[in-house]
Amino acid sequence: MNSKFLRTALIAGSAVLVSATAVYAGEVRFFDDHYLPGTVINDTDYTSKSSSDLVKDLQDQAGDHSLTIHFRDGSEVCVRAEDVGLAYYDDGTAQRILEDQDAGLWPLAFFSGHRQMIRPAYTCSEELADAFIASLPQLQPENMKAPEDARVEYSTEDHRFVITRETEGSVIDPDLFRTAFLKALKTGAGSLWLADEEGMYAAPSVRSTDASLLARADNLNSLLQGSITYELPYGEEMVIDGSVCRGWLGTKEDGTYYYDEAKWEENVQKTADQLEARATTAWKDKHFHATRKGDITVPGGTYGYVLNREAEVNALRSMRTSGKNEKRKPVYYAEENGAKDNDGIGRTYIEVDIDNQHMWYYKDGKLILETDVVTGTTDGKHNTPKGVFQINYREANATLIGEKKKNGKPEYKTKVSYWMHFYDGCGFHDAWWRGYFGGNIYTYSGSHGCVNMPVPEAGKLFENTDSGTVVVIY
Repeated sequence: MNSKFLRTALIAGSAVLVSATAVYAGEVRFFDDHYLPGTVINDTDYTSKSSSDLVKDLQDQAGDHSLTIHFRDGSEVCVRAEDVGLAYYDDGTAQRILEDQDAGLWPLAFFSGHRQMIRPAYTCSEELADAFIASLPQLQPENMKAPEDARVEYSTEDHRFVITRETEGSVIDPDLFRTAFLKALKTGAGSLWLADEEGMYAAPSVRSTDASLLARADNLNSLLQGSITYELPYGEEMVIDGSVCRGWLGTKEDGTYYYDEAKWEENVQKTADQLEARATTAWKDKHFHATRKGDITVPGGTYGYVLNREAEVNALRSMRTSGKNEKRKPVYYAEENGAKDNDGIGRTYIEVDIDNQHMWYYKDGKLILETDVVTGTTDGKHNTPKGVFQINYREANATLIGEKKKNGKPEYKTKVSYWMHFYDGCGFHDAWWRGYFGGNIYTYSGSHGCVNMPVPEAGKLFENTDSGTVVVIY
């Protein structure tokens, strides 16, 4: 190789090097204020673009930005940039990205690239923002529903106390809403979920998981767990269960139930009164089919069910603590014969028709005897009592003794062969001293209230009746 060729080569190489150096230096100067190749910001290629290009794009994006507010009830409101004067706030991020890059490494950038995401900052007009907030229907007091606490309520479907879950409501704290709203706008958030913001909504103070609430429901249900189904006369029933006893509890102004011993006892007594009114049939009018007069109403008398009220009061009291569900027949001092005919009188009875001065005795619906009689004198003092009674006791060869007079001696003292008492010193007996029966004798020379009978008929009645035989007098 001659010296001339070598010199030429060196000159040419030097020229290429100088040229390459000049190109490199020029690119370094260019990338001092432009983004390197492969620079991708927020998914947009900014190769060879300036920071002002990025700022302009961010400003344009701010004009298109919107924020969706999600309310707990599922409603949504979209806030546009122009609604609140939203604009990009240049905080120097675009320039810092440029300053952080190494322009001298621009050749390598073609192979490595550089991607990053930035969250732009925004400004807004707080005056417009406040006006927008004021326009939201969801923030108007009349449209907000206050939260409701969980509570104990009686379920008519389940027949027990249950816990009704709390209601969250829609009352929004205006100060917290404003703070969250402005923050979402200034950070460029696309959505604001109010339910996720702590304290944003007014919350119930008592929730369904509250231990004291559960305990109260259990306690109230324990008061109502017992029941009594009373089997009343003539196939009727009276049920005292939780749905009834619920009314025995005290209630506060807000509808909360609680146990009050005095109120409970008051209702026990009232229920006993109702039971007595339905179960006691003595002294109540009876519907009766009279032999000559047909269907009539007979005044009540001693015949009928007479409730042992004290026993049933105790049963009602114990129901609260026993928790038993029982079906029972009430305790009675006196009972009917269990018949359904003639309004509980049945088909075996002694019938006395005062107007006709006649009596009949039916046994199982069959006429056993009938006869004229003489009843009490109609002077207002010795009238034979009207009503439905029973033979209380019977006595053969009895001595009937009248009331004492002022001198201490009885009005009368008479021996009879047959005596069948039914009410207050009155009874059926033979009147051997009478020659006639029936007619209108009773109006001027009647008995002291007894039913006088001929001796043979009195004997037959005595032989065919027992204590408890029903007596119907009208």
